Amino acid sequence: MDRSNIPRGQIIDILLADEPWSPAMLEQRSKEGDPEIWRHVRGDLAEVQADRLLNPAWSGSLLDRATAREKMATLGMTLGVFQLPGMPFRVTMSVATSIADLQLTVSTIDFTETCEGRWGRLRAILAASQMFGLPPTRFLTEYDGAQEYILRLYSSPVEFRAHQTQRIDEKHPDIVGRRVQALRDAFRQEAARQLRQFNTKVRIEIGFPIGEDYWAMRAWWLQSVEAQIQRVWPGQGQGVITTQASTNDA
Repeated sequence: MDRSNIPRGQIIDILLADEPWSPAMLEQRSKEGDPEIWRHVRGDLAEVQADRLLNPAWSGSLLDRATAREKMATLGMTLGVFQLPGMPFRVTMSVATSIADLQLTVSTIDFTETCEGRWGRLRAILAASQMFGLPPTRFLTEYDGAQEYILRLYSSPVEFRAHQTQRIDEKHPDIVGRRVQALRDAFRQEAARQLRQFNTKVRIEIGFPIGEDYWAMRAWWLQSVEAQIQRVWPGQGQGVITTQASTNDA
């Protein structure tokens, strides 16, 4: 299938309907907060992804953190959603960027997917929807077994397991902690610059598992991965490794 034959608008519609697989708990957490900005962010990122999918020269990650962070920070400033209740100073782009970076880290947005991997998934969606006689977006939203069927067509237990392990490792407490610290530093800098208040104490609550709670979530995530593998490829599931391991920042 020649990617140039697929209309850009159709690719965007499919990307918006085909959200990354994630365990239910993380999906629920990601929906907390302001839904307006996430709707805009996902729309902008789908356009970026579509352009990269249609570009034969593009390789590597389909979506990079820097682009997503810039899009979200700009939207947050435009929509005014980063001006938190009780915040005594005006939100600047540096603060918005730190907020966006933290929110993206704990969201369901997938920064580990390659352009090649997404193209394979896109072809599977188009093939499956044609087989079932449904438009791609209707197939994704109305057919109960769509996700499992698509996964079976374009991936394997080894690839799916490795991909999901990489995703959860990118939410390691060290990584999330650095994002929180960067936001705390941005708040302090603006308090000093705008209010002449130095050494301001900043408390940030993110409602996301860190510390020991992260490892419980990681084990639960990987159990969900194995359950999904068992559904898609019966007999291919395996035990979950919960050993604490270090991870590098993305």
